[in-house]
Amino acid sequence: MEIIKYLPLVLMQFTLILGSPFLTQKCYLWDARCLTSTAQTLVPSLTAGIPELGVERLDTMYIDSLHVDQEGYKVDWYNIYLQGLRNTVIDNLSIDINSKVMRLLFHTDVSVKAHYVKKGYLLSLPVAGEGEVNMKLKNVHMEFVVPFDIIKDVQGRHIIDLKGYQYWYDVKDGVDVVFGNLYYGNNELSRKFHTLVQQNWKLLTIKYNRFLFDKSNDKIFNAIRNYVHSVPLDSVLLYYYKIPDTEIAVKCALNDSVCLTQQAQNTLQLFVEGIPELGIKKIDKLYIDDVIVQIPKFSYAWVNITIAGMRNAIIDKVSINQDLKYIRVLFHTTMIMEFDYICDGILMSLFYIFGDGKGHVTLKDMQMEILFVYDIIKDHNGKHIMDLKTYYYGFDPVGGVDYYFTNLFNGETERTKLLLDLMNESWRIIVAYFSGYFNKKITDKFFTTLQIYMRSRPLQEYALY
Repeated sequence: MEIIKYLPLVLMQFTLILGSPFLTQKCYLWDARCLTSTAQTLVPSLTAGIPELGVERLDTMYIDSLHVDQEGYKVDWYNIYLQGLRNTVIDNLSIDINSKVMRLLFHTDVSVKAHYVKKGYLLSLPVAGEGEVNMKLKNVHMEFVVPFDIIKDVQGRHIIDLKGYQYWYDVKDGVDVVFGNLYYGNNELSRKFHTLVQQNWKLLTIKYNRFLFDKSNDKIFNAIRNYVHSVPLDSVLLYYYKIPDTEIAVKCALNDSVCLTQQAQNTLQLFVEGIPELGIKKIDKLYIDDVIVQIPKFSYAWVNITIAGMRNAIIDKVSINQDLKYIRVLFHTTMIMEFDYICDGILMSLFYIFGDGKGHVTLKDMQMEILFVYDIIKDHNGKHIMDLKTYYYGFDPVGGVDYYFTNLFNGETERTKLLLDLMNESWRIIVAYFSGYFNKKITDKFFTTLQIYMRSRPLQEYALY
């Protein structure tokens, strides 16, 4: 199981390349929070450069030149000096073990100084000049997606082989830029040009900053690649996820639904509390993504959504169809949703409603059925694992639904009572029309949690297979 064996070390080395060549903290492979924290502490060393490993200094970074020729605008920059990477804030560092892709998000301010020569038209304004440019890009957010593989070096040692990268960027808080000697000293034309740039900074960063970031990010990637190629994987202690003995006290045959159901109930609390080592977050309270809905004549948004109730869930049945390769899970619980909301429009052709405030929805005796489609594959150690491919679900809050929203109609109590009475009396209609928007987000979380868990363990550890 070569890839699984070495992946914890792979990711630790990826954090190391963001800073020091010395490991200061050990993290589990799936523990993105730990990895992110470790990466943050290591930023200064790498940005200073590691010449003995062929890692170029990244702050101050030197770029010899760049050329832009786009839509009638031509500019050349020479002797470019870029600063700011030493102040990088690492927002997230994570890895997808199955796709062998690392994902890095960070942000910082970037300052650039260079010599420029430009001519042509920018935003329909003629421009020309030659001199020094000073630019500050405020709060630059960057995302790197880096596919990798594990190979052997000439000495037969396993190393990380970064295959390439893609990146996305967003300059969030503006740009300050001064072109010296613009229009060769014509101050009035220079003032008009700088004003135009300041008024359209967002558009211009989208159109033209990629030319700069293509150059700087190549240097960042090359620094990463050179570092990891120099360090054998077995030079760092490996760590594994220790499976609690209580989880494997009973192994079930795949056709033994009674046993599978009981073991699912016994394991539920593990997911309720989360498994940080695997990157599995708590499912109670469960945080889900924002719900934003726009339909004819009505729109609403729910944000900061939490779901409680899974710790009290009863697993009614778990069964596995080995011929069609699906797992069927039925459970029930009362779910309590809390969120911030905003709404505006006509509901059910009856009410013009509006408001923003807090929302509280109780789905009583929520019955859920989920079919997980799976395949059984071999991991890199030749052991069988259950790989969940997709899922289908159904739900029914058989005990009814209670809706409550604050500050409807700007706090007007009479109309608020009329609307809430309608929603609570006609909850089946509300559920039929609107619940799919958030129930899909809940079941997405359940699917991802179980998918990660199943992929992390050989089948024979928990089943008679």
